[in-house]
Amino acid sequence: MAFLPTVRKKFIRRRTEKFLDGGGGSSALATQCLELSIESFISKKLEHFFERLGGHDAQGLYETVIAQVEKPMIEKTLVWADGNQLKASRVLGINRNTLRTKMRRHKVKK
Repeated sequence: MAFLPTVRKKFIRRRTEKFLDGGGGSSALATQCLELSIESFISKKLEHFFERLGGHDAQGLYETVIAQVEKPMIEKTLVWADGNQLKASRVLGINRNTLRTKMRRHKVKK
């Protein structure tokens, strides 16, 4: 199921400064990020991560990225669905019980 452009923009806008290194990104940078697809944005972010990583070891990248994407996606979908978990789970394309499990894992309030 495709994201609605306004939902994607709100998701990216609210997470951009937190997700980018260095904290306070400029408004020009935030605007530029809105033009990217989520896939392109994450790809660029991962490129930057591996450049900074250099030859050092790292662990848990998969879980970290999934958590950073999954939590706000669930939160924003629940807001859009006015807290209706069945409606949110249908939009997300997952079972309602799976949604509840993910909500507990990410400490998302009902």
